[in-house]
Amino acid sequence: TQFSKLISNLKYIVIDEVHVYTGTFGSNVFFILKRLERLCGKFQIIVSSATIGNPNQFCEELLDRKINVIKCKEGKHGAIHFVMIYPSLRSHHSLKQDILKQVTTSGRKTIAFSNSHLSAELTAFYGKRNGISIAVHRAGLLTNYRQKIEEKFRNGNLKAISATPTLELGIDIGKVDTIISDLVSWTRLIQRTGRAGRRGQDSMVFVSLRKDDPISQYYKNNPEDYFKDVEPGYMDPYNPLIAKFQLLAASIDKPIQKNEFTNYRSILDELIKQGLLRQENNE
Repeated sequence: TQFSKLISNLKYIVIDEVHVYTGTFGSNVFFILKRLERLCGKFQIIVSSATIGNPNQFCEELLDRKINVIKCKEGKHGAIHFVMIYPSLRSHHSLKQDILKQVTTSGRKTIAFSNSHLSAELTAFYGKRNGISIAVHRAGLLTNYRQKIEEKFRNGNLKAISATPTLELGIDIGKVDTIISDLVSWTRLIQRTGRAGRRGQDSMVFVSLRKDDPISQYYKNNPEDYFKDVEPGYMDPYNPLIAKFQLLAASIDKPIQKNEFTNYRSILDELIKQGLLRQENNE
């Protein structure tokens, strides 16, 4: 197959935005890398992230190998002016709309991030009613449609995008002057902030808190603690359910030898008992 040709001389694997390879997603990727190594032999893995809080520990767990961490001080961008706002006299959505109206009226190209599809749709709906040139960018929309939205924003035919995390990771959306975001961890906000100021211009970042949210109340009274909310990467290479299916897949790649997956002997034995795997010649 085409894929077998692709991996026939595999030397490097690059994993971008490694901080998203957490939880069950990371556990599956852990096994996929193991399976590739069985088929291709040793290869070099290069990972990158702007926000991972524990790169050494997390990447060594994910890749199951020793790594070298290379750090840079910061990326290239203009000054970022950070504002945290609490909606004491209005609703959360009303506050976002007021900010969105003011920044787009002044000519600033803006991305408004929401944490749900519904919130993103509402932001765009009320934004259009307020005369703002805005469109939605979220998962579930056709790729071609999202690409058209990105292109319109780049060439200036669109002044604002109401987005879910689809625009959070690594997409060059062109010149962005302002980010408006629902409350997320500081780690995730760094990702969202990274969309702005890429042309060297000053940019603004607004974090909109929620009136009836206990965490928002806390950050309202202790704003300095917000910058300590750095999420560490985490994954479990011994998740038994994922291991079961990945080991079955590995056996289809090629027969599992006795000296392979030794840390998963109990799961392999269970698969043999269930008749899903067969042991031959005590190997």
